[in-house]
Amino acid sequence: MIYKGIFKDSPFWVQFILLLSVAIFGAIFSNLIFFGFWFVKSGFSLSSIPDLMDGLLSNAEAIRQLQFFQSLGTFFFPSIFLAWLFSDDVKTYLDTEKAVSWSVIFLTILSMLLVLPFLSLTMYWNESIVLPDSLRGLEDWMKAQELQMKEIVELMLDTDDIGSLLLNILIIGVLAGVGEELFFRGVLQKVFSKLFKNHHVIIWLVAIIFSAIHVQFYGFIPRMLMGAYFGYLLYYSGSIWLPVLAHFTNNTIGVLLYYFLSTEEFEFFEQVGAGSTYYFGVLSFVLWLTAFYFIRKKCLPSES
Repeated sequence: MIYKGIFKDSPFWVQFILLLSVAIFGAIFSNLIFFGFWFVKSGFSLSSIPDLMDGLLSNAEAIRQLQFFQSLGTFFFPSIFLAWLFSDDVKTYLDTEKAVSWSVIFLTILSMLLVLPFLSLTMYWNESIVLPDSLRGLEDWMKAQELQMKEIVELMLDTDDIGSLLLNILIIGVLAGVGEELFFRGVLQKVFSKLFKNHHVIIWLVAIIFSAIHVQFYGFIPRMLMGAYFGYLLYYSGSIWLPVLAHFTNNTIGVLLYYFLSTEEFEFFEQVGAGSTYYFGVLSFVLWLTAFYFIRKKCLPSES
């Protein structure tokens, strides 16, 4: 096809601007489809738009649909299209062809279980950050954003229906895991490799962007750490499916815990590793790094 790989040899800034443009267009287009669907469902009434907009944020079905469209429109399809523009082979560019061993798959899932208390500890540290008085307005806005996001996520997760649980796993676990990893690790890391040669710089820079784009400031540090971990998994394994698996496992654990535990039990579980139980967080960190050491060793047998 005539335009395939047309920007393969383009410099960093050209590819980066294209990436931003395609992602923004995808986000706008997917949101237009979503809101258009609900506008039609409301009966084409212009006067009902303000009430419709307010109502959608308190409608679990609507939130799931919005997440569905955004995952596909902002991350998944743009990643495929960008890989098509930036290479001669989409599968090779996105690192989808290399298989990983079952032992590495097991260790990756195990590592995501082991890291949970450490993530609680980093979340505790993150939430303890207090901005100076001169930035009080910014801090209040950040807290309001965090609270709104928490309410939206809890509304989406709060269900006793097995069908809704499976939908949540599909949207939060599968689609978010695949779409975001294809975009951030599959495409963005390669785009930044045109600007930087040090893989550590690339991985951590993409991890910072990955965390910032979620606009959940009091979870910035743990999300950044996970973004970096996903980046290293791709770097050492050469397969996008390993960070996808880790991302899926992380998100799905949260969905399942919220479904099977009561609110009090879930909140207690979230605190394991933080505060007075910080030693669980420290132990978790050591065990997580140990699991990653063996993952790296199995992916790079020549260095073992």
